[in-house]
Amino acid sequence: MEVSFIVPVYNVEQYIRPSLDSILNQTHRDIEVILVDDGSTDRSGAICDEYAAKDSRVRVIHKENEGTGYARNTGMDAASGEYLYFCDPDDFVSPVLIEDNYRIAKENDADMVTFGYKTVWRKENGVSRNREEVVIPPVLGAYNRESYWNRFQEFGIGGTVWNRMFRRSFIEAHHIRYTNLSNGQDTYFVYDAFSAPFNKIVFNDKMYYTYMKRSGASTTVYKPQRTENEYMIACRFEEMVTALPYCEGLCGGAVKARYLWVLSRTLGNISRAGKDLSLHEKVNILKYAADKERIRETLCTVKMSEIHAKSTRVMVMLFKLRLYKTVVILGKIREWLKPE
Repeated sequence: MEVSFIVPVYNVEQYIRPSLDSILNQTHRDIEVILVDDGSTDRSGAICDEYAAKDSRVRVIHKENEGTGYARNTGMDAASGEYLYFCDPDDFVSPVLIEDNYRIAKENDADMVTFGYKTVWRKENGVSRNREEVVIPPVLGAYNRESYWNRFQEFGIGGTVWNRMFRRSFIEAHHIRYTNLSNGQDTYFVYDAFSAPFNKIVFNDKMYYTYMKRSGASTTVYKPQRTENEYMIACRFEEMVTALPYCEGLCGGAVKARYLWVLSRTLGNISRAGKDLSLHEKVNILKYAADKERIRETLCTVKMSEIHAKSTRVMVMLFKLRLYKTVVILGKIREWLKPE
């Protein structure tokens, strides 16, 4: 096969059919679709089997629940495609996603292709979020490893996998695998891929993926381990950029921003807990985050002139003054929090 779709599936029976229909509607037909049923307790696994019975390109792997990261690893182990594409089971893909991006990958002999996507806040329980956000790569074209990292400040990386295709031989050669963090396993995987010696990466400005943001999804609920996971990811980011000769002396601001992002994510996380956490507990979580070694050093050294967003400057100032209770109170205002 030319491209392997890998789809981790867990308890998404009400969303999975439209998603699978969009996958199987690809204009590029030489694909396989590997559905990894990660121990679903609803009808998701049965729906996967139903699609496999109707379309020979679909394979289903049923396994015990271990989390999205390990489910994707299981899919990679079974994949035979020249390129890998990771799709979530409640989102939608453009019918020309594979046709366009596989052609681009082959024309440029690329190990990775990155393209645009749209986030839609899903209407649920009769309430419409009435919000969409389109994200496209800020710089376009094909780049080798050196030319990409020399312009890293313009590009950034991002931490999603469903707006990228990866050459399977590249992933396997560098032993790139998913962790099973309760959040952020996508970002860890992307960082490992970008830090490996890739041949070329291509940036495509067209939008091919629709990410459906819904309440109750893993990114919208409180997770006790989020701060620890985000800190690990920030440390991995610093390790990645400081190990690359192309980034020497150029990425200090990006590293600081990544550690400050841990504070922002922590604030967003405790806001989702609502009344399940007391004010005292929320303050202690913020103290815990701010006292992490690299975050503490960042708060001591970062200058306000290095921070572009006004809300982040205010947040950092309050953290510097250790006014955690004020941070919690202001954090309830949604304008403070970036959409995730």
